[in-house]
Amino acid sequence: MKQATLFDSTINLRHDLAALVEKNGHSITLGRGENSVIQAGKNSGSPHLSKVSRNHALIIYEPSTDTFVYTDYSSTNHSRIKRKGGWVMVDESQPKIVLETGDQIYLSKSFSAGYGPLIFCQGKEGKDLNDNDGTQRVE
Repeated sequence: MKQATLFDSTINLRHDLAALVEKNGHSITLGRGENSVIQAGKNSGSPHLSKVSRNHALIIYEPSTDTFVYTDYSSTNHSRIKRKGGWVMVDESQPKIVLETGDQIYLSKSFSAGYGPLIFCQGKEGKDLNDNDGTQRVE
C-alpha cells in the first residue's frame, strides 16, 4: 500500500491513512462520531462541524487497485470535492469517487457551511507533506 495522507486544514492535523487502514480494517470514517478521524474537530471551535453527520462518509482502501475511494453515507448535506479547479458533488447520483492526490474534500454541499477542506495525497507527495511543516501527525 502506498503512503497516503489526509490533512485536516480546519484543525491543522495530518492523518496517516495507510496506518489507519491497517489499524481499523479497510475503511476510515469521517464525521462527528467517536471513531471518526475528524472527531477531534469537536473541540476546534468550527461552526461548520454541525453540518457533518455522525457517520458522514467513508474512505475505503481498495487493495486490488491500490486506491482510496471516498463514499458519502447518503448524508443530509452530502459532500463535494474540489479537483483540478472544478467541483465534484458526492451524493445520491454519484455516491463514490476514487480519490486523487490534491483532492480537497468538503463535508457538505454548501459552499458557506462545509467542514474542510480535508486534503488527500497519496504516494511520495503525501509523505513529503508530513515533513517540516509544523503540523501534528496522528495515526
